[in-house]
Amino acid sequence: MSKTANSHSTLLRAAAVLLYLVAISLAAQAAPTDELKRIRDRIEALQKQLTESETWKSEAADALKDSERAVSQTSRKIYELSGHRREVNSALSRLQALCAL
Repeated sequence: MSKTANSHSTLLRAAAVLLYLVAISLAAQAAPTDELKRIRDRIEALQKQLTESETWKSEAADALKDSERAVSQTSRKIYELSGHRREVNSALSRLQALCAL
């Protein structure tokens, strides 16, 4: 083999090895890139889920406050009605006493 042919053959081998190394490097980089994309997608999904949960929590807290307010108003009304009932019963007792005379 001539010196030029040998040099040409060595150059082709070196190019083939270089292409092989580049292909391996690209494949190695693709795997972490795909993994990063999956991780980013998962983070995005979890953030969306967290936002929805926070919204639900806020709505539940508002509903609880409304319920507490309604219970408080109802308790006040019951207290007022109990007072009126006592007054009416007292008046009824006085009337019954008058009728018994």
